[in-house]
Amino acid sequence: MRRTNFLKAIWTVLLLAGLFTPCAGAEYKELSPTELMNVNTSTTLIVDIRRPDEWSKEGLIAHSHRLTFFNAQGHFDLPNWLSKLTQLKKTKDTAIILVCASGNRSKIVAELLSTKLTMKNISHLKGGIKSWKQQGHLTTTPDSKL
Repeated sequence: MRRTNFLKAIWTVLLLAGLFTPCAGAEYKELSPTELMNVNTSTTLIVDIRRPDEWSKEGLIAHSHRLTFFNAQGHFDLPNWLSKLTQLKKTKDTAIILVCASGNRSKIVAELLSTKLTMKNISHLKGGIKSWKQQGHLTTTPDSKL
């Protein structure tokens, strides 16, 4: 238990230090809702990082995987989240598109994955699920089969 708490503390310090350090040349992409509509979901992983209450309220993009990053208090468990993400990926080079409510959280996580953890093929939905719905795209309910 102590080791787990220690590792979480180390990850948190490293993440926070990295988020507040200027990064040159982040390699993640921002996708518009139209660009996301044209993505091949058989080769791309769409990961919705919002919380369950947000999924229930706004719905989900079809074929997305629910994997909450930040809890309601803004905390996260990076090692646990990365473990679950790795299980979802078909290959180490599988493209990942992150989705949140407005694009702010998904941008933070995209930057973390691409610049700090040097993962490739990372994108996020610019404007989040709000922009998706504003452009008239449909969502599914969390209880629907995705």
